[in-house]
Amino acid sequence: FISGLMLANRRHLPHSVDWRDRGLVTPVKDQKNCDCGWAFSATGSLEGQHFKKTQNLVKLSEQQLVDCSGRQGNSGCTGGSVDNAFTYIENNGGIETQDSYPYRAKAGQCLYKPDNMIVTCTDFQDV
Repeated sequence: FISGLMLANRRHLPHSVDWRDRGLVTPVKDQKNCDCGWAFSATGSLEGQHFKKTQNLVKLSEQQLVDCSGRQGNSGCTGGSVDNAFTYIENNGGIETQDSYPYRAKAGQCLYKPDNMIVTCTDFQDV
């Protein structure tokens, strides 16, 4: 909570938004026994933003975040934060799809391939 943060034109914000109704989210995913909801939250957010920009809905790699974002402060299957995930994606130049870096539900060696990056994050803001 930031007490000094004011949103412009608050009166024009809808009471609620369900991105499922707009086709902006991928199907439900299962993190299994890996405590990495932070990674699923980060990819879900970026999947929606990518779709809004390109009209192409892709499943992004939670596993890449689990395996590769330790330098940003995340701890694989034992916890992390969405902000740290976004910082990793921003610093790394992007994130792969789930097809090219599939989910294994356990932390492992970082195996991302720079040529497979499909979505980038150049900035983010907590609201």
